[in-house]
Amino acid sequence: MLALRRSTPRSAFLRIVACGSALGIGCAPAPSPDTGRADVGDDAGATHAPPPDTEMELARGLAITHVALLQTVDHPLDPLLGPELTSENGLPPIARKASVVRILVTPDAGWADASVLAQVAIGERTFHEALDIAGPSSPDAERGAFAVRVPADAFDPGASLSVSLLARDGGPVAAGDTSRAVWPPGGGSAPLGLVAGKRMRIVIVPIEHVPSSAAGVPDLSAPRLDALRAALVARYPISSETLDVSVSSTPLRTSSATDGLFFEDLLDEVSARWTSSADRDAIYLGIVAYAGTCDGCPDGQARGRALGAPIGSSPLVAVLGWNAGDETVRTFEAEGHLEAYLDALNLPPEAAPLIEGQTWFSSSLETAAHEIGHLLGLGHAACNFVAANPPVDPGYPSAATSGLVDTWGYDPVLDRLRPPSLDYELMSYCLPGWISRYTYRTLGASLDAVARL
Repeated sequence: MLALRRSTPRSAFLRIVACGSALGIGCAPAPSPDTGRADVGDDAGATHAPPPDTEMELARGLAITHVALLQTVDHPLDPLLGPELTSENGLPPIARKASVVRILVTPDAGWADASVLAQVAIGERTFHEALDIAGPSSPDAERGAFAVRVPADAFDPGASLSVSLLARDGGPVAAGDTSRAVWPPGGGSAPLGLVAGKRMRIVIVPIEHVPSSAAGVPDLSAPRLDALRAALVARYPISSETLDVSVSSTPLRTSSATDGLFFEDLLDEVSARWTSSADRDAIYLGIVAYAGTCDGCPDGQARGRALGAPIGSSPLVAVLGWNAGDETVRTFEAEGHLEAYLDALNLPPEAAPLIEGQTWFSSSLETAAHEIGHLLGLGHAACNFVAANPPVDPGYPSAATSGLVDTWGYDPVLDRLRPPSLDYELMSYCLPGWISRYTYRTLGASLDAVARL
């Protein structure tokens, strides 16, 4: 994650004084604070700072200028932008999905560098982040903006949200307005309008390649399946409650030659499974372990379908190659690898600190999300150094973005924000890949179509 300068003496804080004259307007009885860290799936990375340990007041001379809920994409919560962004994203924020509440602030003249605590209240629970504020937040930068982690179980369908900015003794401004340190303006709380995630069913067909006895069956252990679920929940308009991943009890045994047509043969065999089943509303994902013995095989391949053709007009089938020992995440630590990556993305050397040490999903899980995207109506996207293979989807954002996504997002598994200045379309061949508004909107509509099959 990009480094933020946060105030560190959390042990120096113990409690917040809830309502009273010291807190000014928009005050309600203090909800119970949440602490701790969730482990996997939707909740992974949802950390909550302990509440402060001294009496705090609403910050004077500090204004909240923007509040957004970051899930797969950015859902601005500013009252006048709600309907517009719902249209751009295709649907409102998803219930029961781990999120970040991103808060931009602007201090008045005379403000000095000071530690400020952002308190997000959802129902009876509160979540916090402390940050040193020296100047106005930028909508284009992670530094200087609050990013308050909230776990999935806080987001019931009827949840409402409020934000308060708190500082010790009100902060460095001796006298000033506190009314702008709360959101929504005027106090109270704002309903989030959460909706259930789209329903998504995946049936995994284990493929045993008989000649490749060393490879055996693919690794479909619980940790690996959990990693797949988490990768999809992070990228798709779904939650862990609306995603169903099961494994067929009947593996597919094949002796097809491991040449350039190997995956085509596997697609034919898995397609026959899908066609003969009653699972028209399920995506069949064949997974094979071939231990790198397949000459010319891709990481994955989806059953071809012409762009614009109705969902379900061809089998909803993809095949992935999962080799033993694949890592779930990877990182750019080696200097030579990092330099090659910067060069490939046309990034200057000074961008190295932004990339070094960051992690994201390995090719096998990125590939799963990419190939399923094809089944749900998405073609390829170009990016700044890799041309798109046919079929190229004309609906992606302007080529002026060089394949970069057009929205902030949040990856709860890796606990990192996904900035539009660094992340590329999942359906391109550039890394790291994430989701644009167009991709998110298309996936939502296509999952609805699959559920109707």
